[in-house]
Amino acid sequence: MSELTYIRVDNIEWDTDEEDVDLPTTVIVPVADIVDRDDLNERICDYLSDGHGWLVKDYQCKVYDEIEVQ
Repeated sequence: MSELTYIRVDNIEWDTDEEDVDLPTTVIVPVADIVDRDDLNERICDYLSDGHGWLVKDYQCKVYDEIEVQ
């Protein structure tokens, strides 16, 4: 069974080609079986771009083993 980890991604800077788009600046990203930092970065960027339709220029993140969903 895979261990699920939650990554809080903050200060997301989206690549919107100068378009005025309302996008979140914080997203919780669930990931499993992280191999290394490059793998984590790729998964975060894929999750964000797949979910919101825009590429990511930059972000900051924090890793959580568990989160409380409200």
